Order: sequence, then C-alpha cells, then structure tokens
Amino acid sequence: MLRSRAGIEAMRPIEEKQLAMNIRRQGVKMTGLSFLRGWFTRGSAKPARSAAKSSQGEVGITVRYRMSLASEIQARHALAKMQMRAMLDACRDANVEAAIRCMRQFATTFRQIGLTRSVLLCPYLRWALQRDRAASQQFESTYAELMHSTLMIEAILSDYLGSPWDSDRRRRFVHVVVRVASLFSRGVELEASVLLPLYLPPGQYRYVMDPAGQTSPEDGTTAGARRGEPA
Repeated sequence: MLRSRAGIEAMRPIEEKQLAMNIRRQGVKMTGLSFLRGWFTRGSAKPARSAAKSSQGEVGITVRYRMSLASEIQARHALAKMQMRAMLDACRDANVEAAIRCMRQFATTFRQIGLTRSVLLCPYLRWALQRDRAASQQFESTYAELMHSTLMIEAILSDYLGSPWDSDRRRRFVHVVVRVASLFSRGVELEASVLLPLYLPPGQYRYVMDPAGQTSPEDGTTAGARRGEPA
C-alpha cells in the first residue's frame, strides 16, 4: 500500500532515529572507521601542475593529450577524500542527516572521476601503450581492478541513494560506508601510482623494432620505468 506524503514525512524522524541507534550499536567497527579516516586525512596537499606541453596535432590519436588532466584527476581525488572523511566523521558521531548528505556529495565527485577516467584517461593510455607490451599489460590489469571496484562502489551508492531505506539498509549503513571507503582508497592508490605516471605527451612514447621483430621503447624500458615505476 502506498503511503501518503504526510505519512512518509511523519516516518522520516523515526527512520533516522532507528538508523542512529544502529550506528551506535556498531561501535565494534569504529576502530576500522578511525583507521580509514586517518588515511583520508593524508595527502591533502594540492597536486603540482604538469609542465608538459600538449601535443594535440598527432595523427591517429582518438583522445587528445591534455596537459592538465593528471592535476584535475588528483584534485578530484583530494575532494572525494575530504568528502569521505566527512562521511566517516558523521558515522562516528551518529549524525544520520550529515552522513546521507556526505554520501550524496561523494557520489557526485566519484562519478566525475570515473567519467574522466573512462572518457579521457584510459582511451588515451590504451592507444599510447599499444606497442609497449609490458606497460600495456600493467595498464589493462590495473584498469580491470579499477573497473571492478568502481562497479561495486556504484552499486552501493545507487542502492542507498536511489531507493527508500528499509530496516536492512539502515542496519548495514556503517558497514557499507567502511566498505566504500576501503574500495575507494585502493582505487585512488592504483590510479595515482600506476595510471597517472603512464600518462605522457605523445612525443615521449618512443619505440623501435628489436632484432626479434618485437616493438619496444628506444631505451629498452617500459613507459612506466621511464617515469621511475617498476618495469
């Protein structure tokens, strides 16, 4: 049976009170929640602006290199970490209204990061690394892991922000927030340590044919190794 608008509004304070009680009952999770909050407090410094020049006239590039893209992604990482930290604080304080608001803000930033990665970053890297087998394999495995965690986070956000909250959702809320925080922190580390160092202007990807007929970089290293990453 459908509830009237007045009935829904009357139930909201009761539902929020029940959720707050569930949050308090899950005090056993507060240690892990505090640990995650500490991670989201680290690395708040503004990323340095890239000094590389854009090479937008290269033939065959379906997605052009953008000099500021890495800095833009890192700035969104910092914003999402701040929003996640606020959501963890709201859970710790059993502030239901603030936790829901922070989840909505985090969802917006998280989806912007995912869109930028899918439309601008990864198509370019797939093209740039296609002749570097080691770097291409590293990219594809990292991208697969990122997509897996992204889909898991998106499913949780859609579940909590796109549907009415029942008793089961309220009971699992703190556990869900901790899960999202853990998945997101791993995704940020992967993107910052693997994908962004591979994002170079087209002119910096140089390859030659080795005696066996295999394409490899001129200096014998992968693109990641040229930036100080392990080959």
